[in-house]
Amino acid sequence: MENSLKNNPSYDDYSFSQFKENKNKTYSTLIIKGEGSPMQMETEGVSINIHNFKKGSHFFKSSKDKVHSIFVLDGEIEIENKKNLKGTFLTISQTNSFEIFCNKKSSIFEVISPLYPSYRTYA
Repeated sequence: MENSLKNNPSYDDYSFSQFKENKNKTYSTLIIKGEGSPMQMETEGVSINIHNFKKGSHFFKSSKDKVHSIFVLDGEIEIENKKNLKGTFLTISQTNSFEIFCNKKSSIFEVISPLYPSYRTYA
C-alpha cells in the first residue's frame, strides 16, 4: 500500500467487448479484473466479476482465505436458504465452496479479495 500511494493516479476507459466472457449451460461470467482482463490494479489478489445466472443451482469453489463480496444487480439469489433480492449486498468467507440458487434469471457483481490482505485496510 505504501508504494501505491507514491504512484500517479490513472484512469482508463474500456469497451464492453474488451472483457473476457466465460459461458456454460447455466451461467456466464464477465471478467472485469482477473485472467484475460485488460484492467490492471495495484491491489494484489483481487478479482472482479459479473455473473449472469439462469434459473437453478450454481456451485462455486472458493478458499477459506478469500472473501466474496456480492451485490445483487438483478433478480434474486438464495444462499444457505436465505433470499437476497435485487439491491442486496452480502459477503461469503471462510468456506471452500458455496452454492447460489436462483428461482429466475439473476445477476450479481462480485469482488473476490484476500481475507487477510498483506496491505493495510480501513477495516
